[in-house]
Amino acid sequence: MRARRIRLMVQSGGTLALVVLLLAGCSSSTPSPTSPATTPAPLVCAQLLPDLKCSVVSMSTFTTVDIGRFTVGFDPKVLRSSSAIGVSLQSDVAKDLVRIAALLPGPPAVIIVEQTTNVTPQTGELGYTDPTTGQVLIQLDPNSQTTFSKTLAVWLPEALAHEVHHSVRTLTGPGFGNTLGAFLVSEGMASAFFHQAFPGTDAPWDNALTPVQEHALWDEAQPLLAQGGVPVYSQWFYGGDGVPEWAGFTIGYHLAEAYVRHHPGTSAASLVDAPASTILAGSGYAP
Repeated sequence: MRARRIRLMVQSGGTLALVVLLLAGCSSSTPSPTSPATTPAPLVCAQLLPDLKCSVVSMSTFTTVDIGRFTVGFDPKVLRSSSAIGVSLQSDVAKDLVRIAALLPGPPAVIIVEQTTNVTPQTGELGYTDPTTGQVLIQLDPNSQTTFSKTLAVWLPEALAHEVHHSVRTLTGPGFGNTLGAFLVSEGMASAFFHQAFPGTDAPWDNALTPVQEHALWDEAQPLLAQGGVPVYSQWFYGGDGVPEWAGFTIGYHLAEAYVRHHPGTSAASLVDAPASTILAGSGYAP
C-alpha cells in the first residue's frame, strides 16, 4: 500500500499499499497503498493472468518472467534505464523475491515493474497492491531526488517486501482493512516485514515523528481507530488537519514492532494473517 508502497495500496518504502485501494480497488505506503507518495494512477492491468481486468497501458511489449510463485512483468523502459547504469533489473528482482518468498510463503501473485514519474521523490519508487487480486505495481523513476542506483539497490527491495506482505495479507488474511486501526496495522506490519527481510535500512516514513509528536498523535488516534474511509487514510498517512505527513506509517511501524517485541517467536511474516484487533490489543504500544 508502499499501503509504501499507495503502498494503500492506500504508499511502499514503497508502496504503497491504500487510498487507491479505497478509491478504485487498487492499492508503501499502500497504497495494499502502498510506498508513501501521491495517489497513483489507476492500476494497469498486466494481462498476465486471464482474470485480470483490461489495462490502461498495453502490456504487449513487457518482458514477463516467472520467479517462483511470482509472475513479473517488466516495462522495457525501466529495463533500459537500469541496464544503462550497469544493473540487471531482472536478476536483482529475482534475488529479492527469492529472499522474500523464503520468509513469507503465500499464493501466486503478479508483480508489475514500470517506469514513471509518479513516485516518492525521496526514494524514487512507489508501490501499491490491488486489494482484490493481490496484484502488485512497483513504479520507478530514474530521475528522482535520489540516484537511480540507490533506488534499485535499497528502495526497490523495500517496495517489493512491503507490497508482497500486503499481497499475502490480501489473499490469505484479513485484507488491508477499512478503518484507521486496520490501516495502521497493515502498513505497520508491511514496514516491519521490510526490516525483517532487508535489515539495516530505515525508510524516511519509519521515523517521521518526534517522540513528543508520536505520543500526542497516538492519544489523538486511539478514539478514532474504528473510523475509516479515504479522508481518514489521507489525513493520517499523508498529512492534514494537524497530522504531519507519514504519521500513520511511523505509528503503524512502531506499533507492529512493539507487538513483535512483546510476543517472542513472532515476526511480521508470521503475523501476516493476524487480525488488526489482535495486534492493536496485544502490542503494548505506548509512545
